[in-house]
Amino acid sequence: MKKLTVLMLVVVFGLALAAGASATPIGDNGGEDNLQEILDKMTLSPVPGKSSVDVVNDQLGYDSYWQITATGGSVATMIIELSAWNNVASFGVYDASDKDNFVQLFSGNDAPGNLVLLSIDENGKVYVNNSPIASATFSSTAFGYYINSPTEGGGKFYSDTSLNLDNFDHMVAYRGENDFVNMPSPRPDGYWTPSEYVLGFEDQYGGGDYDYQDLVVMVESVKPVPEPSTLLLLGAGLAGLGYLGRRKRNG
Repeated sequence: MKKLTVLMLVVVFGLALAAGASATPIGDNGGEDNLQEILDKMTLSPVPGKSSVDVVNDQLGYDSYWQITATGGSVATMIIELSAWNNVASFGVYDASDKDNFVQLFSGNDAPGNLVLLSIDENGKVYVNNSPIASATFSSTAFGYYINSPTEGGGKFYSDTSLNLDNFDHMVAYRGENDFVNMPSPRPDGYWTPSEYVLGFEDQYGGGDYDYQDLVVMVESVKPVPEPSTLLLLGAGLAGLGYLGRRKRNG
């Protein structure tokens, strides 16, 4: 009975990790639109100028790693870039098992409205904009997002907080609530659905002004997945429960 209780606690702990920690504070530097204002200004309905998404209370519980859910791939659209380093900053994806294995999607030359198609096949081969040549091969179909900006103290930051040199969460993510939104040209206006997510990045080491609007990107046809360590923890706990269950039946 004691062993069963311990394993149950392991599973519960793993689920708690998957649910995520407390919300990341969102700042307002006063000189530019903050992240909430950006989402509000995008919203055309059901309440014009007021997003159904609250940037503090509606953050995803976990957003470190992702998978593509559509056969055609995932489209990423740049919404806005307010970074002081926007002419050199880049955005892309990295292998969930190797942060140094990455593929750039946006460069400093890209602007709001630019979009890119990301595809990853079952063998982990990564393709950009339907290129017949793979840009990289990941260890699986799981990936994280990154921003690379030459800020003081190091400027490549990952959606997995544990990989950041400052141990700071540089990305917040929000799921669509079916608001009808205004997209930057040439993208047409449309619904921000639950299969689409807005990612907001903070590009300063240690958090800077906590504004998370240095780069704002919408990604579609993706879903967040538990971190590899969480999956291992859950797997070990569930396997242990299964083993004890078999012992009880055979005993």
